[in-house]
Amino acid sequence: MEATKECVGILANALDPAMGHYALFEDDAARTDQSERLRKDLWIFREMCRYTAHALQQPDATPDAAEPLRRYATEFRDVGYQLLRHSDRELFDRFLDLLEGWSGRRGESTQIRLQRLRDDCQRFAEILDRALEVVSKRSELHKIPIDEASYREALAKVQKGR
Repeated sequence: MEATKECVGILANALDPAMGHYALFEDDAARTDQSERLRKDLWIFREMCRYTAHALQQPDATPDAAEPLRRYATEFRDVGYQLLRHSDRELFDRFLDLLEGWSGRRGESTQIRLQRLRDDCQRFAEILDRALEVVSKRSELHKIPIDEASYREALAKVQKGR
């Protein structure tokens, strides 16, 4: 039965890349796994924004301070983003696009660019805080506390670039 589901999932994904295996055969365990993955990704993203904002606040800050966040944002777009509800994606799109095009921005001094990115990171961390609250209220996560130790471990890997 699992092999059949996997084959149907592959075919459905080929026809519509947005259609994943879970969308076809969603069950409680899958929904819980997805919600937990999203909660973890949002937590890490929030912490990366805070970390980057702090790094950009330092007197000797350089554009390289944003690289770990940019790498994580790319990873988030590939996985965590797909787990967001469509109505939540617009705010994420703006920030992800801003990060993607940030290094190519010209016409402003580096100091001004760093300050703006720092401010954007602080604001987006607040948005992520609210998103994390909403996801944590999902019924499938009510009895599952945040595993802060494993989240911090995952965050450390992201900060080191894996």
